[in-house]
Amino acid sequence: AFMSIPRNIAALELPFSLGGWREKSVIASAQEYGVGEKTYRSLRRHFDGRGGAFAYLLLVLLYMPCVAAIAAVYRELNFRWTLFSVCYLSGVAWGAATLFYQIARFNRHPGLSTGGIGSILIAGIVFTVALKRWARSS
Repeated sequence: AFMSIPRNIAALELPFSLGGWREKSVIASAQEYGVGEKTYRSLRRHFDGRGGAFAYLLLVLLYMPCVAAIAAVYRELNFRWTLFSVCYLSGVAWGAATLFYQIARFNRHPGLSTGGIGSILIAGIVFTVALKRWARSS
């Protein structure tokens, strides 16, 4: 299953093409998907191809839940745990999205990507060790 991920990402087709996904004219692509040309150009400008769009989807998928879920956590636990869960989920989402993006763009800028990947992994390790120490002391 893990080995099929790159093949499935390569076959991913969103209702708009970004950058090098499918090279067509902006007007033809916008008309094909019923999107305004201005919207289509904005999407191409803000996302750096398939890797950028997929990293954004990861961020949105993983970040903190809706306000109702946060309110339920607050009601069942307390403010400290609510704040922790919001920060933790936001950090995990940002880390996963950034890690994916840096891996996807590694061939463009290997030095910068290596630094980004290393920083995210080190931050994750430090956070995990800190949580384990905190759990032992509690």
